[in-house]
Formats: sequence, C-alpha cells, structure tokens
Amino acid sequence: KPGTDKFRGQVFFNFGDSLFNSRNPFAPDKPPYQTRTFSGNLSGPLGKKASFFIDAEQRNQQETSVISALNPDGSPFSQAVVAPQVRTTISPRVDYQLNSKNTLVGRYRYEHATLDNQGIGVFTLATREYNVHNGEQSASLTDTIMVSNSVINETRFQYIHDPSQQVGNNLSTCGLLSNISCNDAPTISVLGAFTGGGTPFGTGQSYSNEDHYELQNFTSIAHGKHFLKFGGRLRDVRLVDYSTGNYNGTYTFQSLEAYNANQPSQFSITQGVPLATVKQYDAGLFATDDWRVRPNFTLSLGLRFETQDNIGARADIAPRVGFAWGIGGGK
Repeated sequence: KPGTDKFRGQVFFNFGDSLFNSRNPFAPDKPPYQTRTFSGNLSGPLGKKASFFIDAEQRNQQETSVISALNPDGSPFSQAVVAPQVRTTISPRVDYQLNSKNTLVGRYRYEHATLDNQGIGVFTLATREYNVHNGEQSASLTDTIMVSNSVINETRFQYIHDPSQQVGNNLSTCGLLSNISCNDAPTISVLGAFTGGGTPFGTGQSYSNEDHYELQNFTSIAHGKHFLKFGGRLRDVRLVDYSTGNYNGTYTFQSLEAYNANQPSQFSITQGVPLATVKQYDAGLFATDDWRVRPNFTLSLGLRFETQDNIGARADIAPRVGFAWGIGGGK
C-alpha cells in the first residue's frame, strides 16, 4: 500500500584493472584500461498516500579492439585500441493512492550508452572507427480503479523515445589517404590485408529517432464461473532514419600487388536521399472470456479487431479458442 513503506536502499561498486589481466596474444602491447560499475537503489514513503522507488546504475567498461593486418609492403601490422563503453540507467517510480479504490503509478526510465572507437579490429584499421550514442527514455502512467469487488478497470499511457547515432571520429588525415578527412574519404578494401580509408558514413554520421505513443484501457470482471476481460489500444509510431552508409564509395583490391599498382577490381557506391520518415497509427479492440466449465477444465474464447493506416485492408478480425485441462483432477 502506498505510503506505508519504510526507507531502505542498497549500493554496489565493482572495479577491475588491466593490471590483473593478461595481454591479448594478437596485440603488440596491453593498453591500460579499467572497468567500473556503480549501482544502487532507494525506496520509501512520500507522505501517507505515496511511495517512491529509484534505481540507478552506471557501467564503465574499457574494451580492447585488436588490429592484426598487413602493411602495403606486406609486413605485419598490429595495434591495440581501447574502446570505452559507458552505460547509464536511471529508473524512478512513484505510487500514489488517490482513495481506497483508485491508485496511480508513474514510471520513468532513462538509459544512455556511449561506445567509442567502434567498427575496428582484425583487418579494419583505426581510420574506420566511429562512436555510437544510443539510449531510451520512457514515461508511463497507470490508473487502476476497483469499481467493485469483482470489477477492475485499468488505464495506461506510455511514451518511448529511442534515439541512436553513429558519428565518425573525423580524424584530420585518413592514414593511407593523406590530407583527406576520414569523414570524406572512400573505403579502401584490400582482400586478406587491410580495410582502411574513411568512416562508414559518407557525411560523418548516421542516426535514427523513434517515438512511440500508446494508450490502453482494460476492464476485468469476475462473474461466477466466468472471468471476462475487454478493452482497447491506440498507438502512434514515428521513425526518422538518416543513413549514409557507403556514400563515399568503396574501392576493392584483390591483393596488395593490385593495391600498389593502383588497380582496383571493383568500385561500389550508395547514393540517393539518406533521410526517410515513416509513421503509423493503429487501433485494436478485444474481448475474452475464460469459462471454468468444470473444476479441471477451462474454456477460453476471444475476439480481436485491429486496424492501421499503412495497409489497404483496414479491418482485421481474429477469433481465438483455447482450453486448459487438468488431467486426473476431476474434483
């Protein structure tokens, strides 16, 4: 019951250092790195009618990417690059009792991750590296009403925002391609030797943003041998995607000899409008009846209606039939 809790909480901390780990056998050296994890939670009352709970965590991990490729003259090339990853999550919740039969629950979740120096390793050189930023924010509100001892109504609203971004490191020069920004340089792929050149994104970045809005309402009724449930859902989903993969083009060489002779076997490039926007509305209604025909046999009947704006057939109806039978439990 909201408001009757006691204050309580926990705190955790984990730590690791490269000092305690061995070197990767394919790496020429062992770059210094650490791993740290902080987490904790706290809960308690907010007056006589409300309670709260909050949980937080941050993980800071420094992974290592190992490059084991060949130089243009055929000599071995090795490099170890630290690839830090930081993930932060915060999740508060508040329960509030409006009256003896009506309770509100509000939740919020924030999650963000930063991954640096991604996309490299084995044959892929550090000039191809990029950083990733993604996460999620969500907020929801639930209202539960005890209409009577046998009837419960629940209304939920939820909003979710999912952003994701990949950003090139924009190095001043791009290794083998001198005086060319890594956000502008094409990809150089030499089979069996190395993959260098610019970042995978022609403009230096790609991103995606997705937004979800959802409203639901359900009513549950217990009546004799029947448990009835019916309700509906409205959703709105919007997606904005900007992708420039291979917009600078890729030169493919069959061997180091072909690369040194400047004789690519293939050139590929992607062009067009990189920005796409998609949205969709949909709605659904349903009704179910779990009928306890006998103590060991329950018959489930249901019907669902759905519609959305991105298909020609705007009305879909789906019936459902199921049963649960407890074998040997006739009483």
